[in-house]
Amino acid sequence: MLFLCKKRKINDLEKEVNTYMNMPDTEFLLECIETKSRYSHKKFMFTFIFVIIIFLLMWLNGMFFRLSQLHLSSEYLKTTVYLIITIMASIIFGAALFIWDMAKMLFKLNKKRFLLEELQKIR
Repeated sequence: MLFLCKKRKINDLEKEVNTYMNMPDTEFLLECIETKSRYSHKKFMFTFIFVIIIFLLMWLNGMFFRLSQLHLSSEYLKTTVYLIITIMASIIFGAALFIWDMAKMLFKLNKKRFLLEELQKIR
């Protein structure tokens, strides 16, 4: 099974290399520029969203700490606070899934960027 998967990857790489080697120079250069700029943009957005999620997690941690210090008397107030915490946790979970997807996209773009750089040396 591993051999077949590796063979398929090699075949895909050969097809990609042939496609890029048969491109005209200007089209190849455009592909290189677009790939590098997409990679840089995705990397910036990944870092930005990751930092925001870290700050949200710290804020959520502080909210839990403050709630444990309070002695809430009203049942309505307790319910409201826990609802807010649940909503924030859901938002953070959704953002974490989004970051996971962006990380996979960055990995693929980085592989393509490396391939284009290597082919640019050969051309």
